[in-house]
Amino acid sequence: MDLAAVLAACAGLLLSAHGRPIEGAILFAVALASLPVVLATASQPPVLLPFSFRSYFVVLTLGVVGAVALKDLSRVAPIECLGVAIYYYACVSLREKAARYVPWGAGFAWRTATRSGRPRTYWTMVSFAFALSAVLLGLMLAEVTGWLHRAN
Repeated sequence: MDLAAVLAACAGLLLSAHGRPIEGAILFAVALASLPVVLATASQPPVLLPFSFRSYFVVLTLGVVGAVALKDLSRVAPIECLGVAIYYYACVSLREKAARYVPWGAGFAWRTATRSGRPRTYWTMVSFAFALSAVLLGLMLAEVTGWLHRAN
């Protein structure tokens, strides 16, 4: 399920970049919106990617390195590539049924909110991560399709 969603999102980006912006944007949005629904509702959905907090740091590092490496080769800004890492973190939180965060003013001490233990904090962190990733991934889609350049 997860690999299909990632491949469909990439296909949507390619469609958008090659003259089919509406169809590509719909495929991109539906693919990225379906994965969290499956992760949140199914008890143990079949996934190929390692959705864990350990793997998140690997994905974050690869995302930053890839964004910096591709900076001169693509129109997508490095900050927009962080949307993928933030989206992955939110999916990890859904899969693990726990969200890790650092409270404001607490230094670098991680705290964990679980779905059953502290549901308000958990859903706030998951919602914030998905909202931030939606903004960054939306900017990425707009940049790939050229919508940002047409508006100026």
